Amino acid sequence: ASDQLAFVVVIDPSNAEASELQRQIREAQERKRQEELDLRRKKEEEEQQRQASVRAAIRKHIERSSGLAADGNYSEALRVITRAYVVDPLSEEVRACEQRILEAQERAYRAAEEERRAAEQAANQEREEELRRATEAERERLLAEQSAAIEREKKLNKETIAKHLGRAEEFIASQKFHDALAEV
Repeated sequence: ASDQLAFVVVIDPSNAEASELQRQIREAQERKRQEELDLRRKKEEEEQQRQASVRAAIRKHIERSSGLAADGNYSEALRVITRAYVVDPLSEEVRACEQRILEAQERAYRAAEEERRAAEQAANQEREEELRRATEAERERLLAEQSAAIEREKKLNKETIAKHLGRAEEFIASQKFHDALAEV
């Protein structure tokens, strides 16, 4: 319409209707440009609000997963951080939080494994010590039994010797020296 009107103005520059139409076209173009500007501004505001809500949701997920990780609930923390990836799969904050959780989980696993190994080693040492004590007690018992057996044997030998010597004295008294010698 503006091109056609420009042609009319070239032919009749003093045409009042053409000037009025040109003014109306300019006003309509200005309104259209203002509407487009308003629409673009509104879209930018909506995009800013959407980005702000995405950042808030990510921050919430990060805080929650960090809290869960601090409590030692690493699998739940990773599940929550996975939800943050759904909100923004390219977020460096989410990736860094996930990495911190995985590192904390690995440290906790290593610490638990070390604690388990230390407990197992302590239990093994305790069993070895109990076995050593039991072996020592058994050895002492056997030595005590052996000493008691030796003492019984010595006592029995002394009694037997005393009995033979007593009989030998009886034979000497009855002057049976050959029998006394046999008893000795």
